[in-house]
Amino acid sequence: MYFHHCCKAKFIGALNEKLTVAQKKYIASTPFWWFAMLKQSLKISRNVLSQLCSKWVERRGGFDVGGKVVEFSLLDVCLGLGLRVVGEKIDLNEEVLESETWNTFGRQRVDVKLIYDFLMKFDDDVGDVELFCKLYVVLGISEFLLASKKSYVFPVIFKVVDDMENIGKYNWGTLVYEYLVFSLCSASLALQNEPSRFEFYVVGCAYLLDVFIDPRASVMSVEKDDGAQQSNMYDRMKARPRMRFKSVATKTPYSVYGKKKLKSMQIG
Repeated sequence: MYFHHCCKAKFIGALNEKLTVAQKKYIASTPFWWFAMLKQSLKISRNVLSQLCSKWVERRGGFDVGGKVVEFSLLDVCLGLGLRVVGEKIDLNEEVLESETWNTFGRQRVDVKLIYDFLMKFDDDVGDVELFCKLYVVLGISEFLLASKKSYVFPVIFKVVDDMENIGKYNWGTLVYEYLVFSLCSASLALQNEPSRFEFYVVGCAYLLDVFIDPRASVMSVEKDDGAQQSNMYDRMKARPRMRFKSVATKTPYSVYGKKKLKSMQIG
C-alpha cells in the first residue's frame, strides 16, 4: 500500500534561484511572500500520510492519537502559512469567462509545468515584472497549496491574480484548509471501503500535515528582510513533543464531506 502526496515545491524552488530584485520586491508585497523561501528539496513523509489518513476522525476534524482526538483546525493553517481566514471566499468551480492572465496561454487547460516552462524562458530585461509575478503566484498556489494529482490550475486562480492589488482580500486560509480536509476525508473513506486498493493520493498542502506531526519540519520559521520574526505554527507548537502513532487504524463514518461535494472539488 502506497500513499502519495501532490504537494511539491520543485518548480517554485527552481524559479526562486533566478528571481530578480524587482520580482522579489513585488512578491514580498503579496500574502505569498514566503513562496520565495521554498526550496526544491522540500520533503514530506509518506509514513505520516498513511498514519494520518488512517487516524482521521472526520466528525471531529482531527486525528485519533492514543484514544484522544487531536484537532486539525483552520487555526493551524492560519499560523502555519500566515494566510487570512476571513475575507471573500473563492469558488474553485467558478466558470471563468475572461482573464487577462489566463489569456497568456490562450485559455487552454494549464498545468504547473506549462507555467514553469514559460517563466524559465521569460526575458527579465524586457519582460513585464507584474505578469511574471502573477504567474509565479499562480504556480506557487497550484503546485504547493492547491496541489492536484495532474497538477492542473483552477481557472479561477487566474482570475484572482488579474487584480493583484486586491489579492489579499480573499479567505485563502479557509480555501487551503477545506481543500486538504476534503482529501483526508476521501483517503480515509477509501481506506475503509477499498481494502484491496494499492495506491492512495492526498491532494492539497500535505506539507501542513508533516509540520502538524513534527514542528521541526517547518520551513516557515524565518525572518523577513526587516529582521522581524514571523508568527507561525512552528512557534506555537515547538514546545509540543513529536506525536507517535500506533498502527491500528480508526474506522470513522463518512458524514461531513459527501461524495457529491468531493467530486465537485476534484480537478483533473
